[in-house]
Amino acid sequence: MAAFLVVVGTFDMASAASWRNMEVYNNTGQTIIKLQISAREQETWGDNLLGNGILPNGGNTSFSYDANYQYYEVRIIFAGGSEITWRKDKALNFYGSTMIVFSSNGDGTFRAKVD
Repeated sequence: MAAFLVVVGTFDMASAASWRNMEVYNNTGQTIIKLQISAREQETWGDNLLGNGILPNGGNTSFSYDANYQYYEVRIIFAGGSEITWRKDKALNFYGSTMIVFSSNGDGTFRAKVD
């Protein structure tokens, strides 16, 4: 899958060293049609990281994020229209991370493991 760059705020060469690559794995049992992230400090969702594509169950992709922010909110929309978000106090801690695995708990809920 293609890699995506998440732009949060303005970009300059001095901050280029703060960008990190994040691998994303979909083990939810469902197809993801939209994946959005934003720094917890932002008020709106970022662009769909999948563009016009999808992230099938068992698939993976990657994107870059600004490591100057520690907590990111994540929104996933599945092919069936259901949605899961990690927002506010449930925002994901990206500090030093390079991988997120989204998976099902087997009871209709989902988890995100950030490593």
